[in-house]
Amino acid sequence: MSEDNAADAQYLFGHSEEETRRLLQQGRLFNPYTRRLLQDAGIMSGMKVLTSVVARVTLPCWQPS
Repeated sequence: MSEDNAADAQYLFGHSEEETRRLLQQGRLFNPYTRRLLQDAGIMSGMKVLTSVVARVTLPCWQPS
């Protein structure tokens, strides 16, 4: 089992449609703040960055526009 599959199998809140909707809603709530943080850090469209993982929570898949 790969490391990603192991993390998925242990996800506490499951993989239901309701949980997916909750995560999407959470993303819509926090994405503007994440976008601003990354822009303030000087990250621009086309740049390559390392994905940061903190306590098994990843930054949203976001590309500057």
